[in-house]
Amino acid sequence: MIEDIIDNVKKTEIKDSNIHGKGLFATENIKKETKLCYLEGQVVPWEIKIKYNKEEEWNPLDEKTVMVRPYKTKFSFLNHSEEENIVIKYFPLRLEAKKDIKKGEELTINYSKIKIPFKYKKYFNLLDF
Repeated sequence: MIEDIIDNVKKTEIKDSNIHGKGLFATENIKKETKLCYLEGQVVPWEIKIKYNKEEEWNPLDEKTVMVRPYKTKFSFLNHSEEENIVIKYFPLRLEAKKDIKKGEELTINYSKIKIPFKYKKYFNLLDF
């Protein structure tokens, strides 16, 4: 349920998306390079992620490790676009605005740029990206 989602992405709300299902939309203008959130969780090897829970919210960190969370955040509602306006930055792991985003605009990310080993892309059905 939407009420159970952790509100970790500033200046956004969850609404119906023209891209897919629900999406994340700006509630005010967001300037380029604005840090929208830091992504937290437990860092584990990919093999542990695969073995124990495919459904957790997660972010790959490199070819060997992934950060997982046992709860859902607004991050889960970022839809894919080749012309993303949000990017993931590392160390610390965070979301930043790639360009100026207008109030009401959907926040999107290019999932094909995320560091995921090929065998895991297949496992998570992410080969379309």
